[in-house]
Amino acid sequence: MRDGDNREWEVPSTIQENLPQRSLQEIRFAWTDNFGGVPVTTETREVLKKVALRLEELRCHLEQCNPSDFDFSEAWETFGEICGAQVVAHESALGKLQYKLLGLIGRSQNQGAFLRGISRGFGLNLRQYLDALERREPRLLAGTVVVPV
Repeated sequence: MRDGDNREWEVPSTIQENLPQRSLQEIRFAWTDNFGGVPVTTETREVLKKVALRLEELRCHLEQCNPSDFDFSEAWETFGEICGAQVVAHESALGKLQYKLLGLIGRSQNQGAFLRGISRGFGLNLRQYLDALERREPRLLAGTVVVPV
């Protein structure tokens, strides 16, 4: 590890060791255009397919799939909770109350997972916020990354 840039204390250290070089053909790629019901534009689907075709042309190991044990609805709700909690974090007491009321109203509506999560996130305390972060972490550490498009 190397220290930050000595100008900005917030800049994290970087890894300076050489990582093993691997050819593209040694890397396994998985891709999807299905993010648990979140709409994906036609253009995005076309670009994903073009990239997949190009990787196949390069003889890469490529598979179109979703992780079998990944619950997209739970992931979107958790992301919504985190976002909702972050929105109200800097609000006044009156602002927090307004958001909590919006959250209660929102939860009574038939809405998607992300909005349900935001509604719930408006009322989270610190412990609940940290729990939401912990629910998110195993997927990040396992290399499963969900990218909304």
